[in-house]
Amino acid sequence: MRKIPVLFLVLCLLSCNKQQEGKFELPSIIGPSMVLQRNTDINLWGKAIPGEKVNITTSWGVKKTVKADKAGKWIALMKTGEAGGPYEVAFQTKDTIVVFRDILIGEVWICSGQSNMEMPVAGWPPNDTINNSAGEIAFADYPMIRLFTVPRNISAQPLDNCDGSWKVCSPETVAGFSATAYFFGKEIYKKLDVPVGLIFSSWGGTPAEAWTTEKYLEDFPAYKNKVDSFVYYQAQFDTLMIWMGDLKSMLLDKNDKTYYESLVFSDEHLLKAEYDDSNWPVMPVPALWESSVLPEFDGIVIFRKTFTVPASFTGAVCTLNLGPIDDMDITYINGKEIGRIMEKGFWKEERKYTIPAGILKEGKNVLTVRVIDDTGGGGIYGKDDITLACSKAKPIVLSGDWTYMPVAEIIGDKIYFFDDENNFLSRPSVHLSVGPYTPTILYNAMINPLVPYT
Repeated sequence: MRKIPVLFLVLCLLSCNKQQEGKFELPSIIGPSMVLQRNTDINLWGKAIPGEKVNITTSWGVKKTVKADKAGKWIALMKTGEAGGPYEVAFQTKDTIVVFRDILIGEVWICSGQSNMEMPVAGWPPNDTINNSAGEIAFADYPMIRLFTVPRNISAQPLDNCDGSWKVCSPETVAGFSATAYFFGKEIYKKLDVPVGLIFSSWGGTPAEAWTTEKYLEDFPAYKNKVDSFVYYQAQFDTLMIWMGDLKSMLLDKNDKTYYESLVFSDEHLLKAEYDDSNWPVMPVPALWESSVLPEFDGIVIFRKTFTVPASFTGAVCTLNLGPIDDMDITYINGKEIGRIMEKGFWKEERKYTIPAGILKEGKNVLTVRVIDDTGGGGIYGKDDITLACSKAKPIVLSGDWTYMPVAEIIGDKIYFFDDENNFLSRPSVHLSVGPYTPTILYNAMINPLVPYT
């Protein structure tokens, strides 16, 4: 079987005005290497210029012509037969031809859930691993199994599309894919001997109501008020996302354990002892920031604490006890790094960093911690006091109010960078906690785009 998914896109010359009126578009779930459900009527859909005809031709012998409605939307019901392939599907309008190759017909499954569905074949070392994952990955050469991953995303409004593309199952593509979905799909393939398409859409730790439509939640008294409140604040959330769209951003690689090591935050000036943080907001530390001043916030936050030490501390080797940090950190005293944990999976790890002699100075000192939280709770959150201990001297307690400033925010699978603190301080506010736990918000972004797919 050929393993060469190819997209041919031929665009005839179009005027700029015509492009703006409505160009031909297909959702990402419809593309090369996709698997279509066998022995049924499948939906193919997209957008075009309002009133324009779309001709669809398949190499399994089915043809159809449909017309885009006033909004430019069109949908075609196409028959499929027995499992097989590879096939081709061609879409043609007056000015556009799109041909998708390497299409299979077989069994299609949506795989969704919490962390037990999200956990990849490569596992989440060091604590959460998959038995024989290296061997499974090495032998995952199944060109008849295709994988589609819906990236994490949230939306106040139902979306018509999501990012993503179909991948042929191979050692190169399976490592970051859901282990539960993969082993299930492999079992189906071996028993039925037909192509299998696996559509993965999950977010660990999220509740069912986040994956449920507004229409159905209104039938539950416990959620009706929440849904009504959220509908009221949708305009605020949409304004926030438009504002975020003007920031520098990039897609995250959630499967790279050391991904954040190479990110550039442009925040080095905030780490220096002489930096003036007098206009920064304040939060109590230790505590999860979601429970205090940053509800539903994932991202990178700089914490600063000014403290004084006696002369006896300056020539001694001291220990800073920060407690656990969710998830990663780099810690500085007076602008000099004294410790870090920048790999995922160590959010329960107690941070006890040694401060070499000569770092501390008599009088005023500045402790700075860059905290990276990519999901769930975030912050310096231990139950015990944060202390600075030197020899037999009484430890200095550093718990209490710290200044803080977010320098980047993670929403879904994207990270948005605040170039300076003025970015965050001017961030539009949403008077409601909006995140992956908010009712309807994951359905809108991560399920609604898949609903027409048969």
